Amino acid sequence: MYHEFDFKFYLFYMAELIKKIVLTWWPCSWKTSALAHIKSTFEDRWISVLIVPEAATLIFRDIWASISQKALSVLSFQESLIATQIQNERLVENIAKEYGGKVLIILDRWILDSKAYVDDGRELDRIFLNHGLHESSILSERYDWVIHMTTAADGAEQFYTTENNIARSETPEQARILDKRLQQAYVWSLKLSVIDNSSDFRGKLLKVEQEISHILGIPEPIEKENKYHVRVRNRDNLYSISRKVNIEQTYLSEIWNMNEERVRARSVDNAYPTYFHTRKIPFGDDRIETERIIWGKEYFELKQKWVASIKKVRYCFLYKWQYFELDVFNNISLFWQNEALLEIELTKNWSIINIPDFLEVIEDVTQNPNFKNRILASR
Repeated sequence: MYHEFDFKFYLFYMAELIKKIVLTWWPCSWKTSALAHIKSTFEDRWISVLIVPEAATLIFRDIWASISQKALSVLSFQESLIATQIQNERLVENIAKEYGGKVLIILDRWILDSKAYVDDGRELDRIFLNHGLHESSILSERYDWVIHMTTAADGAEQFYTTENNIARSETPEQARILDKRLQQAYVWSLKLSVIDNSSDFRGKLLKVEQEISHILGIPEPIEKENKYHVRVRNRDNLYSISRKVNIEQTYLSEIWNMNEERVRARSVDNAYPTYFHTRKIPFGDDRIETERIIWGKEYFELKQKWVASIKKVRYCFLYKWQYFELDVFNNISLFWQNEALLEIELTKNWSIINIPDFLEVIEDVTQNPNFKNRILASR
């Protein structure tokens, strides 16, 4: 069948592929939410996502404060930072090779970020050479693309804050200057995409998703989703082309509370779960959503604030080069036997919706708020 051919061709095209993308940023650019979004989104698309964590915040948070206060050598700090980043990158690359199949490595900042902090480029060249590297080889050989997320201080000043990162204390003006220097560190590589603040929070995350999709050679989403209440007519056809994701979503705030808070446990193909913490905060006529990956300990502690919960199995698949997610709910009486919710994310290169032939549409519920997960959980 056509959709089976499409799917197999997609797997062949992506087979044994490791892509490495640098996600560089300045504070208050919604990078943390972007990392969580990238991991959940692309793992649903049969691509394993490994994140090389930012070394500065992870390891040197308190040391950076000491450098600022006691005038310690910024260059020495950067030298240690670069060594740590290279070591972490090598470790994750070795893990990726063991994975096999399709792997996306996201580097949370990278060694050329140091150019934003060190005025004398020759000193950085010396550090790179100590590791057998040169700036030109770094830019041309060690990664597939760089995505820079612009600080909110440049174009979205009302959202700029350093309160969520004790290692940062820059004023908006300082943040803008350093943000530009960070962009310049990569600009001549011809492998740079800059995500500005011309759109809202959701639009900014969508741009990141579009850029990565383009780099991976898969259909790029647009800012439109359709949702359908459907009946599964043939489960075998569904299982044969889909990837299974187990999701438990627990809401920590009442349904009427505009300050929505939730935690989510998500496991792909019954693997060890990844945990997420999400907040939606009102801002004018809209809401700002922030999401971060958390450890299991924090997840179970937050889960004690339980108000409502929803459990579902999500089947992710391609059909005629369109990406679908089918949610089968485990703890909601509304959906019984073979009924489920189908979502399709429309893409730039495809506007006609082709409902899979093993599904039967009961109702288009795109605009029906009663089919939102939060409402369903409250039932």
